[in-house]
Amino acid sequence: RECPVKNKQIVLIGAGGAARAIAHEATRRGASLTIVNRDEQKAELIAQSFHCIGKGLEYMSVFAKAGYDILINSTSLPLPIASSDILPSTIVMDIKTKPKENLFLQHAMEKGCQIIYGYQMFVEQAAEQFHLWFKGRLNLQESKRILETKAIESLSRFEKP
Repeated sequence: RECPVKNKQIVLIGAGGAARAIAHEATRRGASLTIVNRDEQKAELIAQSFHCIGKGLEYMSVFAKAGYDILINSTSLPLPIASSDILPSTIVMDIKTKPKENLFLQHAMEKGCQIIYGYQMFVEQAAEQFHLWFKGRLNLQESKRILETKAIESLSRFEKP
């Protein structure tokens, strides 16, 4: 599912390798990006690379008060920010694939946010990789449908007790 980010305010939680990739793509597509992280220096370092704002997690309430359109968690933490900093009716994504729904996403759902699951990012990445390798030999939309079905089946097996 396409989510245009041009001129959108994105807050990205985390400053690891995945955060760097997300920051690159978000700024390339014209988003206004803020990176928050437990280690403020790491957030600032990535932010310098992409000409955006980098701050410590303790600033999250300031950014929530200012407002944002999209909130992305790229940390391994189940709830890296206070639930009060998840704004109602925004787009919220957690890049972790397992479990499908975690505490961060549950709080976002309770606030009526549009959710993007980590497995959906995984499906998009896999489909694009297949497309690069087998361009013209497979249908990209059909590939995404198959990958999404398989990802959901896999998650269902993982989440059963």
